[in-house]
Amino acid sequence: MIPSAGHVFLTLLLTTGLRFEDPNPPTIEQLIACLETSEAAIRNLSVTTEYVKLDKFLLPVDKPVRLQLTTKFIVEREGRSWYDCVGEQISRPKPNEVSIYRGRWQMAFDGEVATSMKGDSDGVFHSAGIDNYPGWHGVNPLEFTTHYFQKPLSKILKDSDPTVVGQTKWESQPVAIVETKPVVKEQSRKYRLLIDPARRIVVRRAALVQFAPDQMWQEYTRIESREHKEVSPGVWLPTRVKYESVHVTKDMTPEELSWSFEGRNSEWKVNSKIPDETFRLVFPANVIVTDQRKPKPGEK
Repeated sequence: MIPSAGHVFLTLLLTTGLRFEDPNPPTIEQLIACLETSEAAIRNLSVTTEYVKLDKFLLPVDKPVRLQLTTKFIVEREGRSWYDCVGEQISRPKPNEVSIYRGRWQMAFDGEVATSMKGDSDGVFHSAGIDNYPGWHGVNPLEFTTHYFQKPLSKILKDSDPTVVGQTKWESQPVAIVETKPVVKEQSRKYRLLIDPARRIVVRRAALVQFAPDQMWQEYTRIESREHKEVSPGVWLPTRVKYESVHVTKDMTPEELSWSFEGRNSEWKVNSKIPDETFRLVFPANVIVTDQRKPKPGEK
C-alpha cells in the first residue's frame, strides 16, 4: 500500500518532532472539558454520506475492490440509530471468486433490538432480520464526531491516563496531540488523538500497536475528518471523512490496507425531533424474517 501524502506528512510530524508550539498549550483537563461540551451539545445527528469503499479484508484479490454506496443516517447520543443505504456490496459466488452487486439495506436500533431489511436497489425489500445489535453499511457518524470505538471520547480520555505529547496543525488549525497510557498485554496498545480545542473536536483518531518494547508504534486503524462547518452554534461537523484499517506485522513489513471508507457528508442536521417509531422497522407482509437474537448475559 502507498500511504497518502497527508498520512506521510502527519507521520513525519509525529516522529521528527516538528510541532506548532503554542506558548500556553491546553491541559488534559481543559481538552476533556472541551470534548464534554461538544458531546453534551449533540443529542442526535442526521446526515447523508456518499462513500467510496475499498475492501481487501479476507478476499482472494491482489488489489482492493472498489465499491460505491450512499447512506442516510440518524443516530442518537445514547445509541438509538437508523440508516438506509443504497449501493454496491461484495458477494462470493464461489470460494475464489468475488463479484459486485447493487442492493438496498435498512436498519433501525431502538436500544434493545435491531431490525433490518435487505432488498434490491430499486427499493423492494425481500428479507428481514432481528438481532441484539445493529450492523452497519457505512460508518456510524458518531465515530467521526464525538465517539471512538462506540465510546464518548471524553470517557476514553478520563479512563486512560492521557498525556499531551505535542502540538501541530490540521488544516491550518492548531491542535493538541494526545496519547493514552499504553495497555500492555501480549502487545502494547494505545490511542493517539488530535484535538482542536477552539472548535472542541477531534480531527484525527488512531489506534496503535507495539509488538515489542524496542519497536516503533504502528497504526492499525485511523479516522480522519476534514473541512468542518459550524452546522449549529458551537457544533462543528466534518464534510469529508476517512476511516481505514490496515494490517501490520511484528516484523515491521509495510502496512497493507484491509478496508477503508472515504466519504463526503451533506444534509447535516443536529438535535432534530425524531419520532420513537423511527428506531423500529415495520416489516412488509411478504418478506422472510430471520430472528438471530441470542440470550444476553444473565438471560436464559
